[in-house]
Amino acid sequence: MAQLAEDWRRLDLPPKERAMLEYAEAVSLSASTMTAAYIEGLREVGWNDPEILDITLVIGYYNVMSRIADTFGVELDKGVVDEGLVAELDRRGVTPAH
Repeated sequence: MAQLAEDWRRLDLPPKERAMLEYAEAVSLSASTMTAAYIEGLREVGWNDPEILDITLVIGYYNVMSRIADTFGVELDKGVVDEGLVAELDRRGVTPAH
């Protein structure tokens, strides 16, 4: 699971999960450039609108929390894993296909 957080592009992920991660990266790096095509791409691989909203809210939450932590100079301990996030990914079946 750590590799998912570190370098998801090198994992053999199903198209649905890969599209979600590409969307998350695009929203995080350049939200102002997002178009309807991104949402349609998620729909095409099987995400429905409530799921896309959930994905977007989680992306936004983590981006806000990261910026707050950066503002105050918070540093994470090396090797610390967000167990809640890992549990949610497992619950949703978002796991690497080895």
